[in-house]
Amino acid sequence: MGIFSRFLGKDKNSEIVPASFLNPHSSLGELDLYLIGEGRHEQLWKILGAQVKRDETGALLGTAFSVWAPNAQAVSLIGDHNYWDRNTHQMYRNGTSGIWEIFVADIAAGTKYKFAICGIDGRWVDHADPMARATEIPPLTASVVEESTYSWNDQAWIQKRSEFQSWRSAVYMKFILVRGNSG
Repeated sequence: MGIFSRFLGKDKNSEIVPASFLNPHSSLGELDLYLIGEGRHEQLWKILGAQVKRDETGALLGTAFSVWAPNAQAVSLIGDHNYWDRNTHQMYRNGTSGIWEIFVADIAAGTKYKFAICGIDGRWVDHADPMARATEIPPLTASVVEESTYSWNDQAWIQKRSEFQSWRSAVYMKFILVRGNSG
């Protein structure tokens, strides 16, 4: 048993998930990593890009950044917060998933950023966030941290839609059955 295990009261069989160890505010869970690896994640905008994090009282903690760059040798977060210096906020690779992550405290909505990616050939290229919720006005190309405060009020519409869709599904199934028997 290592010194940290004794200090933390963990046994030697305990497993530390790298993402949660390096980034306690990670938006990625084990299921997310699995689905990304399978190519079947259907809500990437909820976990990749810039995710503003707040505590239970609503106070700003900072922003978690993540990007999928499977062939990158290194990835850095650059932006207004670090004077566009790629040596300041180097991101951590999350295992073999190709996901790179970092959490930066006190970064709020409105901060401009990009990902500086070092490719296989060793060249650094600055990339806008493909999952950005906001960007600068062209011809500028930086992504902008955005935090939505919109509150959805469409429960009545969703309920009405579900009634329609169940009816439509029944008609569709009848069509398939009739078509299948006649042709």
